[in-house]
Amino acid sequence: KFYHMFNKQITCPVVIRTPMGARRGYGPTHSQTLDKFLVGIDNVKTVAINTLIDPALLYESIYKEKHPVIVIENKVDYGKKILQHKQANFVSEKDNSLYPVIRMRPHLAPATLTIVAYGGMADMMASLLDQIFIETDLVPELVIPTLISDLPIGIIAESVSRTGKLLVIEEGSATGGIGSEVICGVSESASFEFKSKRISALPVPIPSVKSLEHVVIPNKERIIEEIIKTFC
Repeated sequence: KFYHMFNKQITCPVVIRTPMGARRGYGPTHSQTLDKFLVGIDNVKTVAINTLIDPALLYESIYKEKHPVIVIENKVDYGKKILQHKQANFVSEKDNSLYPVIRMRPHLAPATLTIVAYGGMADMMASLLDQIFIETDLVPELVIPTLISDLPIGIIAESVSRTGKLLVIEEGSATGGIGSEVICGVSESASFEFKSKRISALPVPIPSVKSLEHVVIPNKERIIEEIIKTFC
């Protein structure tokens, strides 16, 4: 708030890195995904790292900021290699913005389902694209924002205008979450009708027991089931 309190004469170029996310059995206090509590703070950018982009590109922009930046890193991504999702049926590309938006689009057929995922969920969804087509007959296009405090609604809406279907995946709980912002933003900007669905963690503390943790947070089986139930 200092920037406005002191007549825009003071800046606060602070970078805060924080791990988040489940899938390691760490239990209720260490497996939370709290990004939705951070994205609405004025003059603070919230960046979600993922495995489909070199973090060095993001930090080139982050270190130039005059205001605080919160960098969210999903814990399970620490042990993964970046830039490994090269699939025969999908083309991976990014735009030229300071915090690039990644798009994995099908190149053999037009997309019929727009999927938005970010952070740790981006890696899972990138690996699930072929399976979604095989099990649902829908051709997915995956949009991955990195700057989640300023969502790329225009890019997402353009995709939804072609597919007519929007699925948002987030590891946190749904109420007041990123999925709500994405669907609301597209609805406000769109002159077309579309179906939408949020898939998120269940609204309970994350269990320590791995089998229960798997049920609470979004998993591949539940994602496929929800796609079939909503869009097929």
